Amino acid sequence: MSKEVIFRDINPQQKQQLIDRHRQLNRRITRDSLGSFISSALAIFMPWSLLSVGMNLTNLIRHVHQIRDLQKELASAGIKVQKRVIVQWLIEGAVVKLSMTFLLFGHDDLVLATGFMDDRIAKAGDWIANHSSIIFEAPPPSTQDAILEEEVHRMSHAIIEEASDLASQPTENTQEILGVSSAQQLHEQRISSGWEAPVEQVVQQVVLVGAVQAATEKASDKILEHPVDRTVDSITGRIDAINSVKELPEDNPPALPPRPIPNKI
Repeated sequence: MSKEVIFRDINPQQKQQLIDRHRQLNRRITRDSLGSFISSALAIFMPWSLLSVGMNLTNLIRHVHQIRDLQKELASAGIKVQKRVIVQWLIEGAVVKLSMTFLLFGHDDLVLATGFMDDRIAKAGDWIANHSSIIFEAPPPSTQDAILEEEVHRMSHAIIEEASDLASQPTENTQEILGVSSAQQLHEQRISSGWEAPVEQVVQQVVLVGAVQAATEKASDKILEHPVDRTVDSITGRIDAINSVKELPEDNPPALPPRPIPNKI
């Protein structure tokens, strides 16, 4: 049996404002969760992504506390949001985050990622061959196919290429000023991970370049959040909170319809 949303003692405008806040917080929690996961994966071989992990986790914790406070406010107003509605909001947040990642993810970052994966696969094969009687041959680096597909199907679009370059430019400029290697330079030097650099350069990558990277990511989210949200709204259809609720009377139950009187012959 599905739960109904119940409103009491608040006007329709307040109802809609509470629902909008709830929806936006659910979207942000999903975006922060995916952002933490993506940044953590990149930080394995890109030191300048480490601060982005902390930023996303901080935002996630903050938004979780905010939605808990909002749920108390909703409960005090007699409002219960249907689970299917919350699930749709979470899906919308995932769509927004993945769309922004697809638009802004740097080509050089992907190239470095594939090189890191190829290197780890080769090392895993060598370790197994040296520590067991199993004959293990590392498969050819099929990850290179991903680079070619990305160049053909994603970077061939001018808008995506320009947006990706624009998002990567502050980080790459900072690396150039500091004299540390960018993702492209690491790949050209056949270095699969930025953590293999000297300690001083790693510290600069984590602290200075990482701060620029995190600030750029935050700015991109702020700039693109509302336009992308509106696009998702136009695709999925905006949920009207007033149509998704049922107001129950405080005291008197609804009157039953009159019982039909059978016709007498």
